[in-house]
Amino acid sequence: MENKFIRADDVAQELSVSKPYAYKLIRKLNEELKAQGFITIAGRLNRQYFYERLYGAGKSRIVEPLIKRLKALVKTVLVRCFQAIDDYHRLNVTNANLYRENERLSKVNEKLADENENLLAENKDYKLLRKVFGNKQIDSLLEQARQSKQRDIRFRNTKFER
Repeated sequence: MENKFIRADDVAQELSVSKPYAYKLIRKLNEELKAQGFITIAGRLNRQYFYERLYGAGKSRIVEPLIKRLKALVKTVLVRCFQAIDDYHRLNVTNANLYRENERLSKVNEKLADENENLLAENKDYKLLRKVFGNKQIDSLLEQARQSKQRDIRFRNTKFER
């Protein structure tokens, strides 16, 4: 079974450095452990901590936050993508509705344009008649026509008569 602690000889051999430098490295790492609240032994170092600090076996401290940030970024991108798709769909539906409304209004506009042309033609006819017969005579004819229409309406209501 492997010892849980690594000594200066093992550190020197593992890193191909001198023994005094190995002691200096152990001292530095032990100070880090003391700062974290661990009990340390002079000249010895926890083997797992040694490998984590030297070879990055403890990269999880660096990698985990990056993974969390990446996941959050991917989530944000997906949410925005789905929002964009939803917005596109809504705009497409609105565009289709506006197109149909435009078509309907175009047909109404055509009918009104035709009606306008007819009214303009009638107006020309009235102007011509007014020139030919005079304003007073045309006005009296129009008044007679209105009165006869009203009489027809009064006397036509014969539904209930026998």
